[in-house]
Amino acid sequence: LRRAEAAGGTGAGTGSATAARGEASEEEKEPSIVMTSALPPPEELQAFAASLRQLLSGKMDFSDCSCPELEPCFSRCLAREPASRPVAAAEALEELDAAWFALEDRLLKARPKMDQHGRQPSKFASQPR
Repeated sequence: LRRAEAAGGTGAGTGSATAARGEASEEEKEPSIVMTSALPPPEELQAFAASLRQLLSGKMDFSDCSCPELEPCFSRCLAREPASRPVAAAEALEELDAAWFALEDRLLKARPKMDQHGRQPSKFASQPR
């Protein structure tokens, strides 16, 4: 009984025989998947399937991507031919790091300049009187 209590049982006859012996039952060994919500709407499933078909075809279109710096890196990683893909994860990570740096650099340059207090300077402050 003490083993059953330690294994999560109450010792009051509610635990299984395997739990009483300190062993996990087959149900306890294998995790089960519990669906907590309904399936996605058909439109979302169709969009997902279309994206998956496009990905598997090897024809990726990044024209909608607002990050052109990342396009070559993603295209190379998703290339159909193994010889066109990075040889190792470290190589892919280096390419992604360089592309991310280029993206950050572009975004920082496009940001409005701030003063030392983190505020945008007034457009009237720099005009001569």
